[in-house]
Amino acid sequence: MSYSDRSDDSKRAVMPRSRNQQRLPDPNKLPVLRHASSFAALQQKYHIKSKMNVAMEVILAAAAGDVSGLKHITLEANFLEQVKDYDLRTPLHLAASNGHLKFVKYLFAMCENLDVNCCDRWGGTPLDDAIREGHLSVVTYLKEMGGVGRADYSRSRTDETGMNVILHASTGDLTALRKMHLNAMDVDVKDYDFRTPLHLSVSNGHLKVVKFLFEINGKLDVNCCDRWGGTPLDDAIREGHLKIITFLKERGGVAQRSLPFKV
Repeated sequence: MSYSDRSDDSKRAVMPRSRNQQRLPDPNKLPVLRHASSFAALQQKYHIKSKMNVAMEVILAAAAGDVSGLKHITLEANFLEQVKDYDLRTPLHLAASNGHLKFVKYLFAMCENLDVNCCDRWGGTPLDDAIREGHLSVVTYLKEMGGVGRADYSRSRTDETGMNVILHASTGDLTALRKMHLNAMDVDVKDYDFRTPLHLSVSNGHLKVVKFLFEINGKLDVNCCDRWGGTPLDDAIREGHLKIITFLKERGGVAQRSLPFKV
């Protein structure tokens, strides 16, 4: 897989696809469905009629946080514990990713053997999703239920402070980053895709943040690689941020094609 061909896995609350149906929308863009009638509208729109599509109904309800809609679906015993989408993501993954605490609690109330640490095809657990999206109430609840993050990226997994660094770098919030630096902020953190604050600030064109990161860390790795093998300079080139390209090259930045490619 080439760096340019990689899919954007950064929003992994995805929906199942059917060969005979139109592609379903990103669940992050779905309205929060509070009544069975609105859920029925989704059923009609996406032609969810047969019993074979019950799993899709459950996935839709989980992504939208629609407890009322789920209650109106006739389910066989233990069905909620078994349903997954094509990325092996469960209703718990989707509800946690979108911050639907009531739906998460409902799943645990309905499922005696619900696996709080079930893994999707990336190895991510529901707790990973809740941490990544900043849903603190869901994070707290999942931890109370025994939730843990995936063990295969312990170095890249960050605590709550680390996630805030990632967020502020991505949005270009230099004021927040300065405040965190005064509290001994560690900028050597990575998200679940091994992307650093430098990757994210570069990708979004925040030159001031990029300069600040180098300013506070004289050993900052300008050629750190994400899980696709991409460097910050790759991001700058891809997004067309010319001033950042110049700045990174002055500090030894190179593009991924000049580095050994590893996935």
